[in-house]
Amino acid sequence: IAMADFFAEIKAGVTAAEKTFGDSFTINGNKFMPLKGFFSKTAPPDAAELGVFQTDSDAFLEAGRKQFDDLGLAPKEGDTITVDSVDYRAVRLNADRVTFEFILRRKDT
Repeated sequence: IAMADFFAEIKAGVTAAEKTFGDSFTINGNKFMPLKGFFSKTAPPDAAELGVFQTDSDAFLEAGRKQFDDLGLAPKEGDTITVDSVDYRAVRLNADRVTFEFILRRKDT
């Protein structure tokens, strides 16, 4: 399998999983462009390796890149992510060819 095909397959899998199991969220208050991702208040296993410590964040969101590309959105650190009517600030954003990983801090803390 060619590397380009490999990433296409991963992207398709992430998109399908988001549609089925993903949590809805908005970015910067834009309720007309709801997005889907995987939201957790538990640090991912590799968080310490990424330089993230429990005191640095309140939540994590993993979201497929395709939905952002389709909408012409380019997320960045400092963006407001709203999940279940709770606002978070993206204090860190890790990106790869398929996903964005947001490290989030509640805005009211």
